[in-house]
Amino acid sequence: MTSTLDTTLNIPSSPDGVVFSSQRLWFCRPSATRDQDILNLFNDEATMLPWLPMLCPMNEEDMHTRRELHRAQFQKQSFFLDVVERGSGNTIGTAGFRSIKASDNTTTTTTTTTSNASAENNAKALQEAEWGIVISKDYQRMGYCTEAFAANVEYIADQVQTVTASTLPDNTRMMSFFRDKIGMEVYREVEHYGLKWTVFGRPNNVPTLLTNNKHSCQRTTNTK
Repeated sequence: MTSTLDTTLNIPSSPDGVVFSSQRLWFCRPSATRDQDILNLFNDEATMLPWLPMLCPMNEEDMHTRRELHRAQFQKQSFFLDVVERGSGNTIGTAGFRSIKASDNTTTTTTTTTSNASAENNAKALQEAEWGIVISKDYQRMGYCTEAFAANVEYIADQVQTVTASTLPDNTRMMSFFRDKIGMEVYREVEHYGLKWTVFGRPNNVPTLLTNNKHSCQRTTNTK
């Protein structure tokens, strides 16, 4: 989807549901207006295969169920965001946190403002968030993955102490990205969808990630 153009300045106006932005990207709520864009993305074999075979191909019904779940859990059990390129207004991917869990395995709410008491309770929760991203093949190798990771972590840094991320061990580009580009360490191995995944991230690693990965995260109240 392409956002409405500002004809005076000849640049795209901000899309609906912007939560925060970085230098080149908007990060938006998973709006129904972008459902078709994300469906097209998940059915693009050049983008999804061979590294995300469990999500490609995806039919309309399964995508609708997935997106409705993301909307229902938004900033609660998970925090998935639509990624829109600011220069073009094009939806180029999805990024965010697949799960947000406290140390007692209960899920907690991620918000932008809290009282002193609730902030203290959040700090005690020792939350762990699992980050993931899908960027269209046409927009890869442009630094967007790095920019999205830094902005996403910065946005929830005051409420999450540990960030993890998973990839298939044969996905050498993402293995190198997590290990060499953003400085994460191998944490453990898990099995999902009959495949073995390498999990990056160490407990209490958010301060280190913020130091190593700097991109200005600009919060907004525009959540239309």
